[in-house]
Amino acid sequence: EYDGSSWTAGGNVSNMMRVMGGSGTQTDAMGFGGGYNPIHPEFHPTNSPHVGTESYNGSSWTAEANYPRANYGAAGCGAGQTATLAFGGNDNTATTGTETYEYNGTAWSEEGDMNSGSYGLGGAGTSTAALKTGRYDPVGPATNQAEEYDGSSWTNVNASTLSRSNNWGTGGPQTAAYSVGGYIPGPSTTAVMESYDGTNWTTRASLGAAREVGGGAHTATSETAFAVGGQSYTTSTEEFSSAITVRSVDTT
Repeated sequence: EYDGSSWTAGGNVSNMMRVMGGSGTQTDAMGFGGGYNPIHPEFHPTNSPHVGTESYNGSSWTAEANYPRANYGAAGCGAGQTATLAFGGNDNTATTGTETYEYNGTAWSEEGDMNSGSYGLGGAGTSTAALKTGRYDPVGPATNQAEEYDGSSWTNVNASTLSRSNNWGTGGPQTAAYSVGGYIPGPSTTAVMESYDGTNWTTRASLGAAREVGGGAHTATSETAFAVGGQSYTTSTEEFSSAITVRSVDTT
């Protein structure tokens, strides 16, 4: 857990997983799906899509209703245990998932499908106003495609500037979000960050180090973003703020 300056170990999840989806806050979080192999935990996740779902209360993890589809690389957003939206992912089939599921604290329900199959994508916003950005394309390595969710259906919106996958979404709500890092055709990782205002994408200050498959926090305001970890296997943490400091100056 992060307190703004340092990290402290929290409770362990029940199963070793990677490339899982998540949502919520430090004291009300959800984790679902992911790659899991009990014999070789570092094995590539395509060998072990997982259905497990767990919630976190600030100190320990608790098993919840299983995710409806064993997969890895899904995105998530929302307030936490009683309002989580999960979308996309891959279950080792030839086509990546378009499915969207909402969790209400006791059960998952299927919602409107995305327009494009996606995994390794970024997600931000709430369970009724979500943003999906970037993805592995079923026929290519990455795209800049983006969609918005209104609580029942997905709509294609303006594409981001950079085609990428294994990026993550962070920032505030659907209309003030960021797409951070990821994998770009080349192949290489990227440090590029873009912000979304509900209509257009704008390139912002880059990360200090290029990375993919990292973690991001859905902060309370649109002025800040947070990035931690990622490949190539870094433990670094970065914070971004676009707030302008206003000072009073005595000119007399």
